[in-house]
Parts: sequence; C-alpha cells; structure tokens
Amino acid sequence: MALRIIVLVLAGMACVSAPASAQEPAPATVDAAPETASPPITSRQFERWVEGRIGRGDPVYWYSVGTMRSYPDGKLIARMEGYDTARMHQPDKSRELAHQYNRKIYIFRDPETGEVLREVDGKPVEPIA
Repeated sequence: MALRIIVLVLAGMACVSAPASAQEPAPATVDAAPETASPPITSRQFERWVEGRIGRGDPVYWYSVGTMRSYPDGKLIARMEGYDTARMHQPDKSRELAHQYNRKIYIFRDPETGEVLREVDGKPVEPIA
C-alpha cells in the first residue's frame, strides 16, 4: 500500500515546475486557482504551463529517473525510472476548458542491485492500474 501512495505523490510532483532563475521565487499558495495564486499567475503563463505539460492535441512525452526516499530521514528506498505520456482534449474551443488524458509507467529498482523490485519487506509490489 505504501508504494501505491508514493507513486501517486510522485505523479503529483511531476506537475510541479520551477523557474530557472538566480532569485528564489515567492512561495505560491497551495491548491490555488491561477488567478488567485500568490504571486498571481497570468493566463498566458498558465497556458504555457498547460501546453508544456499536455501539449495542444498531439501527445507529449516525459521521461524521468530518480530516487524514492523515506521522510523525514531521507533513507534511500528505491531507484525509479519511468515515463508519462499526456495529451490535451478540448471538446469545445469556445470554452476555456480542456481535459488531460495520460498514462504513467514507473519501474522501481533495488537501490543496491538495480534489479526490479518484486517485493518490499516481504510484501509484493503490485502494479497500479
């Protein structure tokens, strides 16, 4: 069960983007609509973020490699790699509404051997459908 929750958290983290600048950005409010975020996000900034994340109709592909660590001690639990593909569907072009369709595939590997994890602490690692 713990691995399932972590996968969902990682999927959510994939949606976070950070500007590459020398200055630290001001903290944003959590779960805020673009127009009420602090600092405010312009409509154009939000559109660019959506375009980068899910495209404009053609599929967008993301590949990632990283580690999974426990909190708060930072102990290495597993190495991971995977990909995410997403596309935008906008059923009514006259409305500012779009749907994201996506699929994610991640493989968790033993931090020492690199072998695919089949179980953790004697419990099977089950696919998430």
